[in-house]
Amino acid sequence: MKRHLLILLFSILHTYAFAQVQVRDTTLVWQHYDYTLDEHYSIASFSTTEIVEREFKGIVLENELVKITVVPEFGARVVSFIYKPTGHEQLYTNELGVPYLIGDNIFYHDWLMQYAGVFPTFPEPEHGKYWCVPWNQKAPEVLSDGVRLSMWLQDNLDNPQRPSQYNNGVTNVTCYFDVILREGASNFEVNVRLENLAVDNNLEYWTCVTFAPGSTVENPRTSFNSEMIVPIDQYEVGWSPGNWLTSIDKLVSNGPRVQEYTNLPLLKNWEEQGIAYAYPSFKKDFYGVINHDNEEGLFRISNDQSLTPGLKFWAWGEPGENVDVSDFYAYERPNVELWSGLSQQFFKDYKMAAYERLEWTETYMPSVGLSHVDYIDKHFAWDLEQPSLNRINFTTFQPLEKEYKVQLLVMDDEEEMYQKIYTVQSSTVQSFKEEIIFSELNIPVDKYKASLSVIKEDKVLHSETFNVTVGDERDPSEEDVISSLEKELVVQFKNQNTGQIDIVFSDHSQRLIQLYDLEGRVVFQQNTNLTEVKITALTKGIYIVNIQDNNQNKLTKKVGIL
Repeated sequence: MKRHLLILLFSILHTYAFAQVQVRDTTLVWQHYDYTLDEHYSIASFSTTEIVEREFKGIVLENELVKITVVPEFGARVVSFIYKPTGHEQLYTNELGVPYLIGDNIFYHDWLMQYAGVFPTFPEPEHGKYWCVPWNQKAPEVLSDGVRLSMWLQDNLDNPQRPSQYNNGVTNVTCYFDVILREGASNFEVNVRLENLAVDNNLEYWTCVTFAPGSTVENPRTSFNSEMIVPIDQYEVGWSPGNWLTSIDKLVSNGPRVQEYTNLPLLKNWEEQGIAYAYPSFKKDFYGVINHDNEEGLFRISNDQSLTPGLKFWAWGEPGENVDVSDFYAYERPNVELWSGLSQQFFKDYKMAAYERLEWTETYMPSVGLSHVDYIDKHFAWDLEQPSLNRINFTTFQPLEKEYKVQLLVMDDEEEMYQKIYTVQSSTVQSFKEEIIFSELNIPVDKYKASLSVIKEDKVLHSETFNVTVGDERDPSEEDVISSLEKELVVQFKNQNTGQIDIVFSDHSQRLIQLYDLEGRVVFQQNTNLTEVKITALTKGIYIVNIQDNNQNKLTKKVGIL
C-alpha cells in the first residue's frame, strides 16, 4: 500500500531580513486520520479509514547555517531544524498522524497524536493540556544579533473528562516559549519562562524533544542505529510492556528499581516501548542523540540545569521501526523522545510558590563526525577516548572559528612533565581527531596524571584527568586490578652491565611474561611456570615488564638496564 508521506508546502507570504536572519511565513500540510474534537479538546469522533490533509500556518527563521520552522497553532512547536551544511533534518515528524489510546484514561484529554519537534508541556505530566492547542504569539522581535519569536499561554483550561490522576487543576500560570535564532549561529535557542500569580500551585513542566538527527528532509525519523548520549551512570525503570526494561541492564537496587546505564542508550536494544528516568536526577547540562549511520547528532544544552533535574527516556523501540503506518491500529512510530522537567518524574509535582518566576534557556546544537560526546556547548563539542594507558584520542567539532583550544598537561605529583596547546580547527561539516601517544613524548617511562582541558579566552571550560603509563598498551580498565602477584614478584637486576634481568617467583604457577621497549615493541615473551626467568642480551634503557597469571591477575613493573 502506498505510504502517506508528509508534505511541506512553502507559501511565501511575507519575508523579512533581521540582522542576517530571514523570517517568512509559510504553510505546512500534514496528513492524519480524520477526527473531531469537542470544546474541551477531547475526541468527539474519529475515523479508522479516512485520511485528511491539515494546514498549519508556520514561521520560518533562517540564517546561513540553520533553518527552523515553528508552528504556534498546534502546541507551540519547533517542527523542523535543518542544519544547512549537511542538508539534514534534526527533528522528527510523524509521517501520518493517528489519534490513539482514546478513552484509555492515560492522557489529560484522554487521547494523543504524535506530530513533531520540540514543544512545551504543562501544567500536567505526559503531554500536558496544551499539546494540540493554539498558542498566542507576537510578531518576530528584532534583537541586536538575531530574531526572537515569542509564544505564550496562560493555564485556564479545565477538561471535565480528564482522568482522575490529573489533579493540578487550573493554575493560571503563564508559560512563555520563545524561539531565538541568532546571526551566523549553528544552533537555535528556546527560552522558557513560567510566571505564577498570587497563590501557590502544584504543577509540572516538561520540554519534549523528538530527535531525528542526520535524517533526510523527506523522511525525518530516528535511525534505529541511534544512541542516546546522556551523561549518567544509573536510571530508574518506569513502565514497559511485560516489564521488559527490567532485563535490559544490570540491577543496582530494588525499590525503586535502579539499573546501570549500559544497554538502554542504544535504540536497537529497545525491543518494545518503555519509560525510564535519570536516577536520582539529571545534573549535567547536556544530553542528545547521535545517529551512527552518519555520526550526526543533536544536543540539548541548558544554561541552568538545576531548574530541570528531571530527564525522561521514551522510545517506541522495534515496533516503531517496522510499523505499517497505513494500519490505523499500528500507532507506533520510529522516534526517540527525551524530556526535561521541573520534577524528577511524571506525576511528581513541582511546588511553585506565589509570584514565583522561573526562567532558563535551552540551546539545540548539532554535531558532525562525533560518535560520542563528553562535552558540548553552543560552539564546540568533543569526544575523548583512552584506548590504552599509553594513548588518548580526542575528536573536536567546532562549526565556526571561536578560538577554542585544548591543553594537554602531564603531571608527576606536583611536577609538570609536559604541556602542549592544540588549536582547534573549525569546519561546519567535519570533525578533527588528535592522537596522543605518551611514549612519543619527551618524558621518562613512568606513571603520570594527564589532563585534557577545553580553553577559551584563557578560561578552562571543561577538564578531564586520566591515569597514563608511558609505553603501557593495556586497556585502562586493567590498571586497578588487585593482583596477588604483587606479593609474589621480586625483580632483581643482575649483571646490569651485560643487560640481564632476573624475575623470581615464589611458586610454579603458570604465567605469561612480556617485556616491552619504549616504542611499545615486544622484545621478550614467554609463557612459563618456572620460579626464575632470565632475560638476557638487553641493551641499555628502560623497559616495561607485564606479567599475567591464569587467574587474570596482572602486574606491570618498570625496569632499567644500565
